[in-house]
Parts: sequence; structure tokens; C-alpha cells
Amino acid sequence: RLMILLGGVLYLLLPGLLMLETMERREAEWTRDEAQQTRVQMLNHWLDLAARFLPQTAADLAQSDEFARFAGHPDAAGRAGLGADLARMNVQALWLVGADGAPVLQVTPEGGQTATPVVRPLMTPGDFKALVAETPSPRFFAAQDGALFEVCIRRLSGGTGRPWLLLAHRWDEAHLQALSSLTDSTATLVPPVAVAHAPQPEHGNLVLLRPLSDWQG
Repeated sequence: RLMILLGGVLYLLLPGLLMLETMERREAEWTRDEAQQTRVQMLNHWLDLAARFLPQTAADLAQSDEFARFAGHPDAAGRAGLGADLARMNVQALWLVGADGAPVLQVTPEGGQTATPVVRPLMTPGDFKALVAETPSPRFFAAQDGALFEVCIRRLSGGTGRPWLLLAHRWDEAHLQALSSLTDSTATLVPPVAVAHAPQPEHGNLVLLRPLSDWQG
């Protein structure tokens, strides 16, 4: 009788134990998902914070009266001073582009206006005009000679007849290392064709993919 009684008790308790195990497993999965979501949000926050640098720099220059005066009368001293600022900010090229979409001035980090610039114009005048007509403050990425550049465009303050300002910043190993340090992670540039074959995260690691779109989206 005792064995029958124990069997009956186990028969009654077993569904409850299974239900409790299921609830605990679901709670553990929910906790893990919440932790991963928090990590994703923090990574996105720090990456968005880092991404503000070039657009803010371009906006500040475009609104600067001092820069507007230089743009109207670019002299050697002004180019040298601006080139020093570009070197300090790790910006590889600055262009002024006219209403027709053609560059009228380029300044490099060395402060010179060169015939063979370090960074060539990244689109044709026609493409440039089409882009700024559709998007007033573009930010995009462009590949050139095996390097990847982030580009920001702003119009100088003072009306529609004012030229456009372009800044180009290279995403090199130093930039990726800075992103890695900021986010306490590993930052790597991956070609789009390799994304589909990227290894799956293991041992709780998190993989966050951020597309870097060109000027055509």
C-alpha cells in the first residue's frame, strides 16, 4: 500500500515539477534575452555617439562666419591653418563644391591645395547635384583605392547660392581601434558579401551588424 501511495503522490507531483522546470527554463531564456537586448542598446548608443563627430564638425564649419570668410577668399595662410585643424581632427579632405556640383576648393590635412589630391572627388557633379537635391544633409560611405571613407555634406549658411562643404574621414585601423575601445568590443569592417557567411556568436558573445551605406543607399 505504501508503494502504491508513493506512486500516486509522484504521479500527482510530476506534472507540477515538469511545469516548474519549464517555467524556470523560460525565465532563464527571458533573462538572457533581456541581458542581450541591453547590450545591444548600449553598443548602439556608443556607436551612435561616435557617429556624431563628423556630422557635427561639418555642421559647425558650415555655420561658422570665420569659415564663410575663408570660403569667399581662400588664401594660403587660411589653408595652412585649416589643414592643421583637419590633421588634428583626423579628417582626410575638405571640399567646397559649387552649385553646379563641381569642386572649387580642396584642403588636405597638410594645408595645401594639390593637383593630385589624397582623396579624389567621390562622385560626379551630376550625381552630387542629384544627391543634395534629394537629401539636404547627406552622410554616406565611399570606397576609394582600397580605403573606406565616411563623408558628410552641409551647405554653408547664408542662402541657397552658397557652396557646399564636404568632409571625408577615413575608417582605418586607428578608427576601428578607437571604436573597439569605446564599446569594449572588437570592431571589424566586413564586405557585404561576407555578412551572410559570418560565423554565429558562441559562448554568449554578441555580434552586431551596422550597414555603412553609400550615397545611393
